[in-house]
Amino acid sequence: MVFPRNQFNKEYLEVCEKHCLETVRTNPDTWYWDTTKPDTLLRKVFRSGDAYLPLGKKSFRDDILKKETVFCQPASRFLRPQSKYDLLNSLRLTRIKYEIIQAAKNGEAYHLWWHPHNFGLDKDVALKALAEIIEVFHKCREEFGMESLSLKQFRDRFFE
Repeated sequence: MVFPRNQFNKEYLEVCEKHCLETVRTNPDTWYWDTTKPDTLLRKVFRSGDAYLPLGKKSFRDDILKKETVFCQPASRFLRPQSKYDLLNSLRLTRIKYEIIQAAKNGEAYHLWWHPHNFGLDKDVALKALAEIIEVFHKCREEFGMESLSLKQFRDRFFE
């Protein structure tokens, strides 16, 4: 389960368990992604800047995963829509590729997500960027054994 607008809140887990939802995606584990706090301009600036600048670690080891009433898997990175500025697109893509490689080298997990409608601004350029990300993943799979798993597959691997 991914909550609408990524509005994860631990208080929702009891309802998820009641309705037999076994796995949820949480937000990145940084203060500016905490949706239980007011969404201030400062939080928005940091969330935006995080896409382009190294503001925090985004991969995680399986030993930090939370098995509460429901398995909670942290998100790593939101693949933001294309910008009209090539420099921002380049920074964003470089950051994601670097994070994937670091996660693979360290035997960590990395959860990249996006919304299909975000590809509509410049479909060809967005799909080209995604192809580059997938190419990096393929290299990490060959060199480090990195795998692509659904949320359920990931939960089953580590908690069944």
